[in-house]
Amino acid sequence: MAGSGKLGWGDLHVLHAVASTGSLSQAAALLGTSHPTVFRRIQAIEQTLGATLFERSRQGYRATAAAAELLELAEHIAQRLNDMSAPAAHGAVGGTVLLSTTETMLPTVLPPVLARLRESAPGILVALDIADGLANLQRREADVALRAGGQPPDDLVGRVVCGIETAVYRPAAWRPVDEARLAAVPWVCLDDGFAHLASLQWLKQRGLLARAAARCNSTVAVMRLAEQGMGLAVLPCYLGDASPALRRVLPPQPQFRSGLWLLSHASTRGVARIGAVLEALGDGLRRQADLFEGRRPWPEP
Repeated sequence: MAGSGKLGWGDLHVLHAVASTGSLSQAAALLGTSHPTVFRRIQAIEQTLGATLFERSRQGYRATAAAAELLELAEHIAQRLNDMSAPAAHGAVGGTVLLSTTETMLPTVLPPVLARLRESAPGILVALDIADGLANLQRREADVALRAGGQPPDDLVGRVVCGIETAVYRPAAWRPVDEARLAAVPWVCLDDGFAHLASLQWLKQRGLLARAAARCNSTVAVMRLAEQGMGLAVLPCYLGDASPALRRVLPPQPQFRSGLWLLSHASTRGVARIGAVLEALGDGLRRQADLFEGRRPWPEP
């Protein structure tokens, strides 16, 4: 309670109501209390924290930067309470889930998974963020993330859905290229922003970057250019093997191997909408394990 030097859910509930409505009168109506009571509660909370939480103007009450963390916590608690009551009250799971992933998941693997999720849980809105899934999840700007790589940080929980294999591909219109001729043909490569990747290090060590006809900051762009005949490309098998315009030159290289992680925060365990998305993603992606792990190559014509 505000006078004791500690805040409870009641205090957060008041802050959330004022921030969401921008008005003491509307917040009071939402809370089932009076305008003066809400005013006194805000004053007491600000006194306890020693910070101004709202700017007052003719336009209403607007939260300050000092209130941001408290409001984030209030929103999280409100959503958790809603998740816990919604299934019992309505028999369905609903709400928004922020899914952070990479653009490489979109051309082939994610659309059918999200379509099946929509059929099983039509009340869930999936908000896709095509960015750095791990960083977004750690900053709590996402609820769920798909990430290729090794063991995630301790503050995240998750599991490896399947392995990811990577191979060298040529345009299907080209004649076969053997390993001895790799340096004799053009390449399409990622740029130095991806210098940490084993595949780009492999290209650099072999001197193949010098044969680049184009370099990109997008793996999907590399694939599209290779499909158009611009050169060889190193691609994950779930992109290369799914494209009828590409053919393998080399089998999957062990040094490129990684895992597909499905990640979330430990604090979201038990949240119905997030659990539903995790279950749908895990099941749908495991169904495509042969594609991810390089066991479904396109046959040579």
